[in-house]
Amino acid sequence: MEFKLTGEYIELCSLLKAANLVMSGGEGKEVVAQGLVTVDGELELRKRCKIR
Repeated sequence: MEFKLTGEYIELCSLLKAANLVMSGGEGKEVVAQGLVTVDGELELRKRCKIR
């Protein structure tokens, strides 16, 4: 999936919400904590990971 950034970065949970992959920030944190999210093919467990 592609997402166009308007700033320097976006935190992972915020990106999930902005891309309509989750309904809320809390749900975003939960899916990351459960190990259901990969970034560039790698498992990402940091909820506030900065995506550039």
